[in-house]
Amino acid sequence: EKNEEKNEILIYVLKNLLKLWHPFIPFVTEVINCQLQVKNQKIETLDCKAKNLLMIQKWPSQLSIINYELQSKEKIVYKNNFEIIKNIIAAIRNARSENKIEPAQKIRAIIYAGKNKKMVESHEILIKSLRTNISELEIKSKGEKISQAIYIAVGEIEVYLLGGIDKEKEKIRIKKEIENLEKIMKVTKNKLVNQEFISKAPKQIVENEKEKLKIWQTELKKLEVIIRN
Repeated sequence: EKNEEKNEILIYVLKNLLKLWHPFIPFVTEVINCQLQVKNQKIETLDCKAKNLLMIQKWPSQLSIINYELQSKEKIVYKNNFEIIKNIIAAIRNARSENKIEPAQKIRAIIYAGKNKKMVESHEILIKSLRTNISELEIKSKGEKISQAIYIAVGEIEVYLLGGIDKEKEKIRIKKEIENLEKIMKVTKNKLVNQEFISKAPKQIVENEKEKLKIWQTELKKLEVIIRN
């Protein structure tokens, strides 16, 4: 099942790449596209339906690629897990940049991943290799707050970076993060007390806003603890 899922995603990506390549190599891309549709035919005798030709397909937009629909529960979990790992990597990169840690400087990282521990462990190599420059990575379910470390909240996941901290810069960064969180929380709170929004928005959208607010509140509490210590 997992192989089928990966194959489906790869084919989806390939089809969109063919559309992007088509203006530059039209004949080659049409043949490949045709082969994806027709099985058990020789290339010389391929007969593709006109409606499936690349030359009349819509140009893929960034939104259509990002919003690729994942139908099964397993695929939704896979997508959510990918988002968590992506956010962890982005947060580490941003923290390095904000604290002016030299790109070549190696740092240590400790992650308290909670219920996501096994999933994060399975992506350890990815986290260490995508320009985070982490030399040592320790992943735990939970643990004590770590002083003298750069602290990052990624939803309910806590990330601590050691070996590149500037106390004053870290305080400024966390204060700024608290301010940004309070701003977006205020916007979401206003939505959730707006009766017009509640009555007109789909139920799932409203639930998503409530879930986001809950995650941000958790992040805010952790940041406030760090700034007080």
